[in-house]
Amino acid sequence: MITCGEPWVIAYEPATGAELWRASCLAGQIVSSPVCANGLVYVVSPDNKLAAIRPDGRGDVTGTHLVWTAEGALPSIPSPVCNGELLWLVDTGGVVTCYDAKSGQKAWEKDLGASFQASPTIVGNTLYLLSDGGSLLALEAGRQYAPSGRIELGEQCLASPAFCRDRLYVRTKHHLVCLGSSRTE
Repeated sequence: MITCGEPWVIAYEPATGAELWRASCLAGQIVSSPVCANGLVYVVSPDNKLAAIRPDGRGDVTGTHLVWTAEGALPSIPSPVCNGELLWLVDTGGVVTCYDAKSGQKAWEKDLGASFQASPTIVGNTLYLLSDGGSLLALEAGRQYAPSGRIELGEQCLASPAFCRDRLYVRTKHHLVCLGSSRTE
């Protein structure tokens, strides 16, 4: 189990509650959740940095297990998402950034000109971004910015979308919207 609170990222053994490791790499108020993928833990500190941590250490691993860090347009609310190869973040101001998950090298960055509180989501090879204004953007989950679709929901959306059996569920300000196949299984 991974927890975040200034300045620590701390890993605990869920069965016993024993602390396994900790890394001092956060600053400010932490809202976004850590993400585990590709053998690394990714954490965002909006006032500081994005960090990738190897989770195989013991004790204070600050000096030994930080694989890479990056600075720039970092989200204060949305959590990152990773497919094992690439890591995406969208900040509340609408800047979406794609990083190589292993090296931390920035692949691309694009200002979408909208505000975001919902976390990005990946399904298959598609990255979904839901703006506060209700625009659902679909991008190819790749090393270049490549939009593949857009749906206007017409209402404020602050919650992250959920996916289940070929359907996308979005909670808007006044409705629960289901997009996808109408067949039942």
